[in-house]
Amino acid sequence: MKQTSGMITMFWSTVFFLIGELACGIDIYLMQRMTLVNEGIHDIFMLISFAGYSYGFYIILLNRFGCFKTECKVYDNCELNPEVCEKYQQFGLYPIWLFISGIILSIIPLFATQVLHQASLNAGFGETVIGSYLYNRTFNLYVLQQIIFPVSAILAFSINIVLYNIDRKMKPLLWKISCYGIGALGFVYFRLILINIFHPNVVYTAVGEEILELMFILLLILWIAPKYRRILKIQSN
Repeated sequence: MKQTSGMITMFWSTVFFLIGELACGIDIYLMQRMTLVNEGIHDIFMLISFAGYSYGFYIILLNRFGCFKTECKVYDNCELNPEVCEKYQQFGLYPIWLFISGIILSIIPLFATQVLHQASLNAGFGETVIGSYLYNRTFNLYVLQQIIFPVSAILAFSINIVLYNIDRKMKPLLWKISCYGIGALGFVYFRLILINIFHPNVVYTAVGEEILELMFILLLILWIAPKYRRILKIQSN
């Protein structure tokens, strides 16, 4: 059941990923432009997909390896779901340190340089290259990608610190909130690294991002598709 849940989460995360890419593709390939609305939709859906991948991967790991409490006396033969096990939820101070680390990693992008020279269009400026409109972002997208998303991750990890300190138990809700923070950071750093590596060449930045996203989604689909078909077959029987 856990594996089914994990693969379904990965599947729907891929759907969100593709919707985000579709919103971006409509502008740069069909309309030969870049609008703040479509790029905003792209970024938000990508963040959701990254968070979903993080949570789906956690569920798959939980199913594959089970409880990590190897010191438990019934560890070898225990059939209890780890997420409802009182002992499994107790990790001492480790989650606090991890949440603090997440907050620190979320703060770093807030101090990153805004890589931008001009803001002539609503969402970005650029030129048509190889049939697509390649752009650089304006201040609006900078705020979304390097301020709003990192701040949301800071809030997620901060909420987890408060909730965990109530009874010192890592409950399922805290795992979900943590996966959101990890997903937000994943997308923020993905964009931030690409922009700064290839700056000021807008073409290299855009092409590099599209190639990496294509490679990622193809590998993911090749991994998910067979497993998801098996799940659907099992459920139909």
